[in-house]
Amino acid sequence: MEVAQAQAGFATTRCRYQDQDTPQTLREGLAEYRAANPALFDPEALQQQGELGDLGRFFAGHDACHVLFGLSTSLADESLADTWTFFGTDVRWRELYSYFRSDAQKQFFKDFLGEIGYWTLISASLRALPRVLRAIWRTRKMTRKWSLHGWAEHLDEPLCELRTRYGIAIV
Repeated sequence: MEVAQAQAGFATTRCRYQDQDTPQTLREGLAEYRAANPALFDPEALQQQGELGDLGRFFAGHDACHVLFGLSTSLADESLADTWTFFGTDVRWRELYSYFRSDAQKQFFKDFLGEIGYWTLISASLRALPRVLRAIWRTRKMTRKWSLHGWAEHLDEPLCELRTRYGIAIV
């Protein structure tokens, strides 16, 4: 129930990495993100797990995007993480399509929808739409795109500096 509520867009714990000017490094932000979401995989470990292949590599970058763009794991913020990933990173549409077509991702969506239901997904997505549109607008104001797969190079850099360098204003 708690997971379903969090995914449906209900309040989740606010973390320091979600503050625009946090001095935390990306590494510290990821540690806080994982502590707030203990059921999630460790992005560094995901990237190194050979059996997950490109999907693990994508999820590792996706989790780093949650931290960089100041997002929780609520359903609304998952929509924003996808938006920032699509428009604010250097990932190619073909690459995204292959991730979403993978058997593991299809099973995840099937399980996820079974847990929260279509109506919850649709209503939470509609409520998130104004923030999604703001995120799209803000990606157009970025000075350059974030490297989805190059996130580990920035682990020891403060989030406030990364956000300034890339022109990221969190939503």
